[in-house]
Amino acid sequence: MTRYFNSILMAVILLLGGAIPAMAHGGEETTFNAENNVKQAIVTIVQKQPNIGVIEMKLDEVIKNKGEAGKVDITKVEEALKLVKDGKYEKAKSLMFASIAENPDGKNPNLGSPFVEYEKEFSPDKAVYLLLASAIFFVGIGGLILKQQRLRG
Repeated sequence: MTRYFNSILMAVILLLGGAIPAMAHGGEETTFNAENNVKQAIVTIVQKQPNIGVIEMKLDEVIKNKGEAGKVDITKVEEALKLVKDGKYEKAKSLMFASIAENPDGKNPNLGSPFVEYEKEFSPDKAVYLLLASAIFFVGIGGLILKQQRLRG
């Protein structure tokens, strides 16, 4: 009898647990943010190998949603998109900054721009590679010891 009740309880828990993600949404539609799209395009264009498809997609989305663009200057975004298609990335980047009225050097020049690609400060030396090699060696030795113990036991 308890097995029957436990089965029903588990089925109810699983049924309600599956409905939680649907209730969590709340039914709100996400709002379009043109400024974020332009910032994402800027972040993409300043990379060493810019993904032109992503840049074009973000700028196209801003142009298509002109009514919700807010303070973004659509004419500058359109010009920037043309420059990206022509391969003139520096001019396009400056136009994108101008379209959102942002200083290319960042709001606080002492902190730098939030759009600049992160440069790593860590560069591994011989000691790091030696530690990595020794770790791999000791993991291998541990595996051999475990294998020998299984064969004996």
